[in-house]
Amino acid sequence: MEKGKMMMMSNEMMMCVNECMESHRMCMQTSMYCMEMGGEYMACVGMMRDCAQMCQTCADFMITGSAMSARMCEMCAEMCNKCAEMCAKFADDAQMMACAEMMKKCAAACMMMMQPGMMMMA
Repeated sequence: MEKGKMMMMSNEMMMCVNECMESHRMCMQTSMYCMEMGGEYMACVGMMRDCAQMCQTCADFMITGSAMSARMCEMCAEMCNKCAEMCAKFADDAQMMACAEMMKKCAAACMMMMQPGMMMMA
């Protein structure tokens, strides 16, 4: 790449970065919600914070064009799916269900990025 030229992300990669960033925000907000709720919700806090960090790191790897982006997307998808499963156990709680849905969207976006050729910059 020429010095001073910025790498352009594909639309799919930009979508995945956005999903990761939204998932980071959702996990952080929901972890705070869980701490406020207390009781059985407290068991979710660690997983949500780990998931938030994974989502942020995944977005960072894609933004910088890291050669490890596909592997990071694989790990992020796995973490988001586990977080979604945990949140879905609180089926009567709107915040937890919203978090579960966001994590599923992020996992799907990350899985798409693992397809051959998807990590190519435009």
